Amino acid sequence: RASLSCGALVNDINHIAVTGQSDMGKDNVVRSMLFSLTALHRPSEVQVCILDGKGLDFSDWLPKAHTWRVARRPEEIKPAMEALTEERERRFGILDKAGVKKWEKYTGGDLPLLVVYISELSLLADALPTRAALEQWLNSELAAGRAFGIRFIVGTQNLSNYGTRWRSQISCFLATFQPDASQDAPNTGLDTKQIRERGAIPPSQLPGAPIGKGVFTLACGGMVATLRFPLVTDEEIAARLHRMPDRVEQVDDDEFGLFGMEAPAFTSTPTVPVVAPEQAPGLVPQRAPESAPKVVMPSSVVAPVSGEMARVAEPATAATPPVATPADDLVERTSYSLFLIETQRERDLGAAVARAGARASAPEEERAAYAIYLIDKKQVDGVSRAVERAWHVKRGGGSTFKNAKALVETLMAQRPAVQTTTAA
Repeated sequence: RASLSCGALVNDINHIAVTGQSDMGKDNVVRSMLFSLTALHRPSEVQVCILDGKGLDFSDWLPKAHTWRVARRPEEIKPAMEALTEERERRFGILDKAGVKKWEKYTGGDLPLLVVYISELSLLADALPTRAALEQWLNSELAAGRAFGIRFIVGTQNLSNYGTRWRSQISCFLATFQPDASQDAPNTGLDTKQIRERGAIPPSQLPGAPIGKGVFTLACGGMVATLRFPLVTDEEIAARLHRMPDRVEQVDDDEFGLFGMEAPAFTSTPTVPVVAPEQAPGLVPQRAPESAPKVVMPSSVVAPVSGEMARVAEPATAATPPVATPADDLVERTSYSLFLIETQRERDLGAAVARAGARASAPEEERAAYAIYLIDKKQVDGVSRAVERAWHVKRGGGSTFKNAKALVETLMAQRPAVQTTTAA
């Protein structure tokens, strides 16, 4: 069943671990997370640091305004780690001076959430003299980073060989195939029996490559589910990167490119991940605060049926067609789904996702409401761009564009009058 899994990186998920053998889709899953963050939040709200060291996979992120730093070569890993420690200490000084104990309470506007993706943990081990030094660095950064607005997504093949001290800081696990049952607990926080009792498939019982590529068991708090994540194609990656704003020319004192950007406004209201009800029976879905940075992960639920793992391996091609046009774009469907939920047009996330998939037939009033939603959320700049996304037409695209723009402008002009009447 096609669905969305959504969690907030403020007062919900602290750090995430993504584990599995090479070519099982770890980078693909994390890309979906990072793209959802950058699509829903401005650079002044979220910055991304990528410690890759494996090549050129994330080179296209370098000129983007959301990018804090990218380490592409092994020799760039250690300087990046040192920079992260310095950034944590810098944030400590800012919060201390402001008399604030936690980043969520800080209102200075110059400390966006910093999301750090470590694509392969073993590369960090190679950058430091001993494994103990790496364990100490991880424990310090993950434990202290939470209070200073820093979140880590740690990728590696297997967590079994690493200490439990820093692993205790992980609150969300995504694990694909592991070759032995003894590796279920280190990579999910739950043993094989516990995973089965909660209705999911232990990583040791998932199919390996190539048929199991993209199939992960997620364990987050008390929720466990086995999911298949769709492939983010090269064409879709290019399209999403194109939508991300480029970094503007910086002045010498503007190290992080934040001057002129609107200050983030986060909330401290506790939240839980948003999931489709069928993914977690008995759990009542709740929405994260609108301003809390959200990670949205498109997925298909995979349910164990009499232990027949062959059924897990069936590709979900029908539910996840390749993205070819803006109308089929995954980010757009995600944004529209959140619009339906946040405006209370739908209360069930699964129904919102299904409705978002058929939004091409949505009535004019709903499209206009979505266009205004995009403007209010500052996801677009101006009415024309909002109309392009809501109606999937090009600017100046004949009478359709003209009439849609007129409708949106009329509704926006009426809003102050309606609000005044209501207040009176």
